[in-house]
Amino acid sequence: MTAVGFTMFLFAWPACGCDNWVPVGGGRIYTMCRAAILLTLCSMALACESPEEAARAQFQERLKASAPLAYPEIIQLVGYTLAAIGGRPVRIREQGTVRELDAKGRAEVLAVLGNGAPVSDAGLRTADNRTLRGIEGPGTPVHSELDAAQTLWIDIGTFLPHRFELTYSLPGFGDYAYDIEW
Repeated sequence: MTAVGFTMFLFAWPACGCDNWVPVGGGRIYTMCRAAILLTLCSMALACESPEEAARAQFQERLKASAPLAYPEIIQLVGYTLAAIGGRPVRIREQGTVRELDAKGRAEVLAVLGNGAPVSDAGLRTADNRTLRGIEGPGTPVHSELDAAQTLWIDIGTFLPHRFELTYSLPGFGDYAYDIEW
């Protein structure tokens, strides 16, 4: 309960005219009036939403829209995603088994989030009853003559990556994808 709520509680308590104490089982309980005031104040405190939570919810609604994201919105999505990932290990599902990526694999999968390369919006997708937003960036391997793009599909509800895809400009050249487990 906030200091303001507690102060209101203290001043409203005597004003309601319920100064009775009702003995029960050797102790005392508040009357219904006091309990109602306490319940009201607690529910008001729980209903409050911080400005950060409100901004996050508004941004999640924006991510559900099919209109392409502007560059500042992409940066905001990257920031929320990096915060959601934190220091968690990145695990991928491959051929029915789940394995944790080493540092090199983690860097590859999360490269579009922080290697400084230009990124763009890859649009919306639905998978496993989740709405995903894609961030696409360059993914050409060092000794490759073909261009490639890597896309990280991020769950809008949790801001955690859900799928990683690497696709070459020549279809079927060596494309691969990982489903990411958290």
